This record gives sequence, C-alpha cells and structure tokens, in this order.
Amino acid sequence: MAATELREPTFWVLTALASGRRHGYALIQETRELSDGRVNLKVATLYAALDRLGTQGLVASDGDEVIDGRLRRYFRLTDAGAQRLADEITRLEANAREATARLKLRPLSLVSALSSTGSAFTGSETSARSARSAIYTRSARSALYTRSALYKRKAAR
Repeated sequence: MAATELREPTFWVLTALASGRRHGYALIQETRELSDGRVNLKVATLYAALDRLGTQGLVASDGDEVIDGRLRRYFRLTDAGAQRLADEITRLEANAREATARLKLRPLSLVSALSSTGSAFTGSETSARSARSAIYTRSARSALYTRSALYKRKAAR
C-alpha cells in the first residue's frame, strides 16, 4: 500500500532535516524560508509534528544543548524519514509531470491567441485587466456583428 501524501508542513520539516540535524527554532525558521512563507509553524505545532514523526520512525531526537541559558532539543532525519521524503518527492514530480502534460493539451485560449498574433495587446506590456478588456471588447464586437448579420439575413428573407 502506498503511503498517504505528506501535508505541506511535514514535507518542509523533513526537507529541513535532510541537510542535517536542527533544533526546534531553526526548524521553524527554515520551514518558513523553504516554503516561501507559506508554512509558519507555531512551537506547539512543530513539537506535536516532531513527536508524531518520531512515533512513525521518520525523525529521531539527536540530543540537547544549552546555549545562552536556553535548552535546545535537536532532531535528525532517520533513514526511514529520508526514504519517505524521497517517495513524496517522486509522487509530487509525477503529479507535476501529469499536470504539465495536461496543460499542453489544453485548447488555445483567446488570451494566448490574441497575444501570439500580436493583435490587441502584447503580453509583457499590458496587465491582465487590459487583456481581459481586449477579449471582452472583441467578443462583444463579434457578438454584435453576428446578431447584426442574422437580423439582416432574416429581413432579407
């Protein structure tokens, strides 16, 4: 049976420990940096996660040190933890490959069509708002022309 996916905070804790032992505060800082600020662990949350990961055999306590009068508990990634992280990376890479392949199959959008033909706007020079405006304007013109042509055909009958 395949293991379930790791939650993002757990993924980043294991990732931070992959490069060596860390104490709790360093793990909090490093997970925030590695995740570009998406993961901001609280102390109680971190230690609950470390206890859970320790029970699962993915991390282990790696000693304590007193620095500037404060006790620091260190943790390290176990071999099982490194394997679990590698498995999760493989799963995420497979997901990313599939999503990329599906995006390549996606029909050409109106925004892409307009920007590739150079009509209405150039992607780097305009904002998304002006792109949407150009699309809506073209769509409205097209709809008006279509309605107008239909009315003229009906009137001609």
